[in-house]
Amino acid sequence: MLRQRLITAAFLLLLVFVLIFQASSPVFLVFLMLLALFAGQEWGRLSLFSRPFALLLGLVLAVLLLLPLWLNNLIGPMLADISVAAWLLWAVLMLAVSPSMLDRASIWQRPFTGFMLLPAFLPAFWFASQLQRQSPHQLLWVILIISAGDVGAMTFGKLWGRRRLIPRVSPGKTWEGLLGGLLASAIVGTLG
Repeated sequence: MLRQRLITAAFLLLLVFVLIFQASSPVFLVFLMLLALFAGQEWGRLSLFSRPFALLLGLVLAVLLLLPLWLNNLIGPMLADISVAAWLLWAVLMLAVSPSMLDRASIWQRPFTGFMLLPAFLPAFWFASQLQRQSPHQLLWVILIISAGDVGAMTFGKLWGRRRLIPRVSPGKTWEGLLGGLLASAIVGTLG
């Protein structure tokens, strides 16, 4: 199992390097669109959408990535504000309504949960596309910071995790994992 994960990680690392530093902007955009399609489908399934509606959510997310091509004057700080507001709203909703209750949610609440993905993720995809064109080294740095946070959280959580962070939302997350993720991200961010 570990060997397979290491092989997969090495392949993905090579793919990311090629896409960030060698791919043309249209090729990178197609990659982001595929990533958005899969992320949207997964989010749709987590939101208990039926398979066709989960696919539709992925397609909507992928097509919306093309929006900046038609709206050249999108302002970065405005997109960041929209993203932060959407994530805060999503966090409040998740604290108020446990995901385990989603299967009992009314029919109108499920699409709302699913489509919360759009204002939260679109600015991140647009930002990645812009960074790949203008400063690929910074894009790699951002990816490394995020990866370090993920690995740090998982490692600290597995080794020292005792106190649950938000058991209603995600029972496996711990305060120790959160601190480990923040520490790992801070270290990589400082070294960058």
